Amino acid sequence: MIELNDADILPDDLKALFDSLDYEEEGGLGVDLIEYLSNEVHLTFSLSLGDISQQWQLQILNYKGSKIDIDNLGGYFKFYSSHYLMYEYLDNSTELYVKKGCDNPEQLLSEIYKLHNTVFENYIPLERFLNGDDLLKCCKSQFGLFARGPKGILSYYFECLKKMGNEPYYIGDYTLTEWDGTKQIPTNKDLKLIIIGGTYFVGQSFVFKRISK
Repeated sequence: MIELNDADILPDDLKALFDSLDYEEEGGLGVDLIEYLSNEVHLTFSLSLGDISQQWQLQILNYKGSKIDIDNLGGYFKFYSSHYLMYEYLDNSTELYVKKGCDNPEQLLSEIYKLHNTVFENYIPLERFLNGDDLLKCCKSQFGLFARGPKGILSYYFECLKKMGNEPYYIGDYTLTEWDGTKQIPTNKDLKLIIIGGTYFVGQSFVFKRISK
């Protein structure tokens, strides 16, 4: 992961507020509105600091994807130019297969759960890339497709399967494309990630605008 300096993205007055001791001790952030437009998302949020309240809008331009968890909202923004949450929008797609079953599928399932809890920090749903909704059935498979998705994510599953003796292997290497209005073109890989608690957005650029005085 490569974390970006927030000073390069946040307006000076917003960064000064986040960096203040008063905000650290008694400040808070709340989401007022999320608007999904054609290729961007606008997140309107309020910052409270004692009797002071400010309303801001974050614009995610050339929006690619997100996860919203309002109940697990942090108080600070973090920015990344490289992160596992970006693999889905940057990496080539592939399919992960197994040649044989493992002796302990319950242990394999436990390893997958551990992976999502520790490495992926529960940002990625268990069923997102695995083959089917019945995860134990997937882990009991004697052969065939185990998962489909970005190779950067599937490489973690590959190591779990290899450890359990499933003899994993990949098939396919598919370049990501997107529709430009007339034809499919290679996906724009000039992307960034913004995380706030359990919520994140992937887009090309982030713009902060103050709404209230």
